[in-house]
Amino acid sequence: MRDLRLRIVIKSAVAAFLAVAAYVAVYRIFGFGIRCPLRALTGLLCPLCGMTHALEAVLRGHFELAMRYNALSLTLVPVGLVWLLYRAVRYVRTGDDSFHTGEKVMIGISLIICLVYFAVRNHLI
Repeated sequence: MRDLRLRIVIKSAVAAFLAVAAYVAVYRIFGFGIRCPLRALTGLLCPLCGMTHALEAVLRGHFELAMRYNALSLTLVPVGLVWLLYRAVRYVRTGDDSFHTGEKVMIGISLIICLVYFAVRNHLI
């Protein structure tokens, strides 16, 4: 059973990697990414606006530039990646894919941070 769960996690990780790689390839070749629907409709920057540029800056070691594109790229993204790794390891070891109380609290805090960031970067507060 553990081998089956490991295969599921590996297939999911490969699928996510290929999706990101395809997006990066389109971004590199054509020079544009996915247009934000919120920004297109309202002109407001959502919490993810600028994330592609920010993550590209991180990969090049330009952390200050990444912070200017999107501060969440150096704050919530690493926390989210560590959390996903934790969940994957826990799932492979135990088969537990439920959300525990601490995880629910972390998700709630992350959403609040995103909402505050949205308000601050759009000068709403």
